[in-house]
Amino acid sequence: MALLTFAFNEVVRLLIVTDDRNGPTGGAFGLPGLPGFFGESAGKAPNYWLALALLVIVSLVVWRVMYSPIGVAFASLRENSRYAAGRGIDRFKYQLLVFGLSAFLTGVAGAFYAHYLSIIQPQIMGLALSTNLVAMIVVGGLGTFAGRSWAPAC
Repeated sequence: MALLTFAFNEVVRLLIVTDDRNGPTGGAFGLPGLPGFFGESAGKAPNYWLALALLVIVSLVVWRVMYSPIGVAFASLRENSRYAAGRGIDRFKYQLLVFGLSAFLTGVAGAFYAHYLSIIQPQIMGLALSTNLVAMIVVGGLGTFAGRSWAPAC
């Protein structure tokens, strides 16, 4: 599945880069001139505090989800989906929920990143950065919070 995600990311990036019509994506040049959150004269300190606030809020949301009944359902589906379905966990419902939650959190991070850089370009999320992000997840451990193992109480 990870290889399919890499391939899809690279195909979409190459389609955008080779778009010479300068359509809605801006082609290889991207979409420059996005306004920053605090303007040009504010400096980096307000962006730092906003990033720290986002980190705390997202960490609390993820921690709360992990140690709730929903998190137990997520963990049981990850470990053995047949057994979880036999215990009455609706696989489609919880997979849709985790997909929506991860898409929302990724969108928040992407919006902050785009406004911080004041540009959206296809080169930002190239293969090297995607590989680095997946390596961080694998080294940090799947299903861990802050690098420690996660075993929710059932």
